[in-house]
Amino acid sequence: MKNEILNRKSIYNFIFPTSLEDLCVFKDGYCWLYSVAHEKICDIYCENEEEYDYLRSIGIEFEEDYFIPLSEEEKKNLYYEIFNNN
Repeated sequence: MKNEILNRKSIYNFIFPTSLEDLCVFKDGYCWLYSVAHEKICDIYCENEEEYDYLRSIGIEFEEDYFIPLSEEEKKNLYYEIFNNN
């Protein structure tokens, strides 16, 4: 799995049948990263401003220009909102 992820140049290169599709990475029980490769959608839910700033420093572009904190309830609902609506 590690090699599969590291060998891709873009999160949007994960398209079936040549690889896994629509990655979802969980962190501490919630969906930290969610992607829909063929639609070029990727959501990352940062826990704190330092994580947000670090990801921006390595080239991740966010729609928002600032960190937006999530409440504990919002974090708990991330999995259910994503997977129960698809």
